[in-house]
Amino acid sequence: SVRNNMPEKNLKNLMAGVDTAESLGDFNLQINHITFDSRKVCEGGLFVAIPGEKFNGETFIKDALDKGAIAIITESPLRSLTSISIDSKKIAAFCVNDSRKALSKISANFFNQPSEQLSLTGITGTNGKTTLTYILEALSKTAGRAVGVIGTIDCHYGKTIIPAEMTTPESLDLNQCLRQMVDEGISDCFLEVSSHALVKKRVYGMGFKTGIFTNLSRDHLDFHRDMEEYKNAKAKLFRENRVKVPVINIDDPVGKEFAEEFKQGVLSIGIKSTADFFAEDIVLGATESRFTLKSPNGSIKIRTNLLGDHNIYNLLAAAAAASAQGISLNIIQNVFQKIPTIPGRFELVSMGQNFSVLVDYAHTEDALSKS
Repeated sequence: SVRNNMPEKNLKNLMAGVDTAESLGDFNLQINHITFDSRKVCEGGLFVAIPGEKFNGETFIKDALDKGAIAIITESPLRSLTSISIDSKKIAAFCVNDSRKALSKISANFFNQPSEQLSLTGITGTNGKTTLTYILEALSKTAGRAVGVIGTIDCHYGKTIIPAEMTTPESLDLNQCLRQMVDEGISDCFLEVSSHALVKKRVYGMGFKTGIFTNLSRDHLDFHRDMEEYKNAKAKLFRENRVKVPVINIDDPVGKEFAEEFKQGVLSIGIKSTADFFAEDIVLGATESRFTLKSPNGSIKIRTNLLGDHNIYNLLAAAAAASAQGISLNIIQNVFQKIPTIPGRFELVSMGQNFSVLVDYAHTEDALSKS
């Protein structure tokens, strides 16, 4: 649907900012769509071959050309593409050092830099990403803003809901989704950024108004070889993008390192460490939590239905990010009091029994030990 009414773009403009090792052919072509899946190539398309774990995008280059692709991006030296005669046709080919970085840049160029045209918040960390999008959405809506969310559950804005296939979409789909949001008048977007997505360069080079780091713990080591690699994956949110305000949990040892590395503009949050956004006098009850929120803009008393100290961290991160967006402490206090229990996240089931039942589908051992 949307892919078909993409505006045509000049190839030379689309390649702006892409690191190219070599190139061949005609660069003055009009491109009417981009894809990294050769099955989706249409006439006049640009095909980005991405080296995969199972298949290599290279093997699909011939298919892509047969289907009408007029430009190709690959990590292989162009002379190795012997089966394809590029000179004879009106075709362009580029060899790049990193296809995924190239895809991210080209997608942003194609959709006219949508991440710059709204206030984008990226949230990374082991736990708390989905809960944070939920809290931040409530804060922005109460402040009268038009909000979009892209995360584990779905991508939604206005009356549109698109079920999620993965926590963070590929850069092409992500830029397309942000473009649709901007066109609909969305002003604030909250994006869950998995470490998987950071390694796969899905948000590479994007502009974030705020970037939130929640915590780092031992799950996901099936994808990352060790904790160091996992930590470096999370750091990419801040290292490989323009993040104006990093919001970082400094009670977390990795967060402490990040706060030192990304000093510029950092807002720290903490319970144990004195931070910019700091919770004290914490009372964790069976049905509500209370604490005093100390911030650079003053202190307020918070009462909330959200339970457990992991949610205090979520509320601190949300308060810091919202403050960076100009949302007042007064709104923060009101919203925190009204937020209902988040579905399936540490949800209290009360049927008149004389004991507490909590439903939680955080299914990592660490997420459970944090409850």
